[in-house]
Amino acid sequence: MINAGSFLLSLFLGLMLRYHFHSPQHKRLSILTSLRDGINYCLQHTVLVQMIVVDGLLNIFYAALNLLMPYEVNHYFSGNEKLYSYALSLMAIGGLVGGLSLAGQKRALHMNSVYRDVITFSCLLILSGLFVHYWVLLAAATVYGFFMSRLGVQMITLVQNETSVNYLGRVFAIWFLSVDALHPVGNFIFGFIIDWLKHQTFSLIGGLMLLLLLLVRRGFHVKQKKSR
Repeated sequence: MINAGSFLLSLFLGLMLRYHFHSPQHKRLSILTSLRDGINYCLQHTVLVQMIVVDGLLNIFYAALNLLMPYEVNHYFSGNEKLYSYALSLMAIGGLVGGLSLAGQKRALHMNSVYRDVITFSCLLILSGLFVHYWVLLAAATVYGFFMSRLGVQMITLVQNETSVNYLGRVFAIWFLSVDALHPVGNFIFGFIIDWLKHQTFSLIGGLMLLLLLLVRRGFHVKQKKSR
């Protein structure tokens, strides 16, 4: 009922918007030409490539956590659907708080703030893997929702800030295509790993996330120094 009401409200507000369409004066590009221009634009802006790589890696680990949460409830807590629903609820609450935490932030967003959140998130996941308890699972779900929301908002905002308006649509198309393509990779790899490591997969996810993202940060930092 709440979701239906929110959709109807959105529809009502959308109908109230006054929009005057102006047909474009320039010639429309073909899909292939538009895609090629978008790729070339991204390659000319190292920060965009860096964000695509970072978000792609994060998406692999998000896929792993999405598999691990129901496995935890089924393997350690008798598959109790109520316990799983509580975890999902706290994940949603964590996401809400994560988004709101950026609303009052006065500092300008940059990649360093993304890396700080990744480091904190990784360390908390490593700690979560050390203790098997339902309260730990609830805490991990809340942390997951909080940082997934924060990182998502920051990355989208940074892309908008770093991209010319003329290329924004093409850059987002390349962004989502590249990032979403890695989600099945995370499902495939961690589907096997979770069976082997069970609860300790939390620590592995946190450790790999920390290591790989720090390597990415170091690699792009060196590349930027050489290009100066």
